[in-house]
Amino acid sequence: MKTPKKFTQPVYKDNRGSFVPIKLEDNWVQSNLSINDNPYTWRGLHFQVGPRRQSKYITVIKGRIIDVIVCLTGDNIGEVEVYELKEGEGLYVPKNYAHGFLTLESGTIVSYFVDEIYSKEHEVSVHWMSVPEVKSVVESHLGNNQLVISDKDNVAIEFNEYIQK
Repeated sequence: MKTPKKFTQPVYKDNRGSFVPIKLEDNWVQSNLSINDNPYTWRGLHFQVGPRRQSKYITVIKGRIIDVIVCLTGDNIGEVEVYELKEGEGLYVPKNYAHGFLTLESGTIVSYFVDEIYSKEHEVSVHWMSVPEVKSVVESHLGNNQLVISDKDNVAIEFNEYIQK
């Protein structure tokens, strides 16, 4: 199994804005773009199970995020890794990790490639508050600000419920 890896992409800026070339390796089959209007937008903790498990190659195009991953298997199950990523920085997330991020700036854009197509039948969302370290990280950055979260993520399953399955 591959391990998580932080990386930096070159960012070229001029009077028009920014250009970030992203070098691809492996077998990426889908490109996703997350455009976040507000700071303190939470997306996660998401992953796919079974034959549709995904690795992700995440790059911050604009803005800043706190990226969190949670190990879902083996001796390190439940272990959390936290990364602060800014424009041009990214993270490789292997299969068997739940992934989520919190935006720190309005207008944050995150690109990510996956090596398996999206499958609603195989998708799992774990509630961020059910993983104590993730809850602590999100709350420490949130302060008195309002969290922007989808209905789906707000009613996600508890981490312990996923583990027991």
